Amino acid sequence: MGKSIKKIRVTALVLLISLMSGLFQGCNSYRDLDDLIFITSVLVDTNDKLDGVVVYFEAFKPTRSSQQSANSETRIVYRMESNTISGAIDELHRMTSSTLTFSHNKIILFTKRLAKHGFGDYFDLFDRSQEFVVRTLIAIYDADAKIYEDTEVKEEKMVGLYLFDLLQNNESVSPMGVKIDIKEFMDQRLVGDKVNSVPIVSTYSKDNKKNVFVINGISLVKGYKQIGELRGMDPLYFNLLLKNEANGEIDVNNPQEKGKLCVLQIMNYSLKSELEYKDGKLTVKREITVNTDFSEAQKKIDINKKLFKQLEIEAEEQIEENCIKLFKQYKEKQIDVFDIQEEFDRKYPHAENKNVITSTDLKVKAIVNIEGTTTTEKFK
Repeated sequence: MGKSIKKIRVTALVLLISLMSGLFQGCNSYRDLDDLIFITSVLVDTNDKLDGVVVYFEAFKPTRSSQQSANSETRIVYRMESNTISGAIDELHRMTSSTLTFSHNKIILFTKRLAKHGFGDYFDLFDRSQEFVVRTLIAIYDADAKIYEDTEVKEEKMVGLYLFDLLQNNESVSPMGVKIDIKEFMDQRLVGDKVNSVPIVSTYSKDNKKNVFVINGISLVKGYKQIGELRGMDPLYFNLLLKNEANGEIDVNNPQEKGKLCVLQIMNYSLKSELEYKDGKLTVKREITVNTDFSEAQKKIDINKKLFKQLEIEAEEQIEENCIKLFKQYKEKQIDVFDIQEEFDRKYPHAENKNVITSTDLKVKAIVNIEGTTTTEKFK
């Protein structure tokens, strides 16, 4: 009987110690969490002499305790100058008593100024270091670094998290840009003509109040250096030619009201590509089938099959003309931004032409279908 009581007391003591250890560990966990600083985005710029790097680290510091039911976060932006990215990170470690972690970093931004100069000297660490995740997104930042430093987005306190969500949203990205991460960027550097397409992030002041971050085009990057930009409607035609995600709108003339427009909303599309190589000349045929909805009309409209056919023909001509115009623009520069070299190397692996863009003729056939509209057939 005495041995049983003693055994019960020992078991109870062990359980009590375990419970107290858990409580103390929980307190320590809150304390440890308060000592962490999470980096959510990195902006890389260069100095005025173009001989060093200026790095902005956006971070949030969580403040939690066992008494708080809600979390509070403080946005902090650190500005570091150095000769290297490693030097900037080391300097950042020295100036804060908290532990830094880059495992939650969502995006790396390179300023347009640095991109035009070339950011090859400052990219290796992001690809090599185990602290940075290969799925971290990349973008070119075309705005004042001071805006990035000072702005808090209304929808999301952290700019890095906001831009990550924005780039995950196809409706935000595909009309005006693309999405690319570190792994995709490094892979594309070794394929075809080695040109990467990188989204451009810009800002504008909405209602003369706070600055808003937007996707505003595509930067064409080769050898870590920007060699061109696609703005306006060009990103849409670029995406159609490459079978990237493509949403957005096509504006066509309203045949029933001179000077007014009709809007076709792209729902989905498909791309067929054929290559024919003969006597040192390459012919690329791309058939683009675009399914749309009739979205909007300026002024009056009387919807009928004849109207739809007119709109479809104009939209097809617009796509064909602008795709070929964009292709010729970069063919004249001898830059293959449409992955033609990659496609050519796969189909003709033994051909010796390693700059096939200079001898390529592009033929585009567009097929536009208007599949539906709203229930209103007449609008005046």
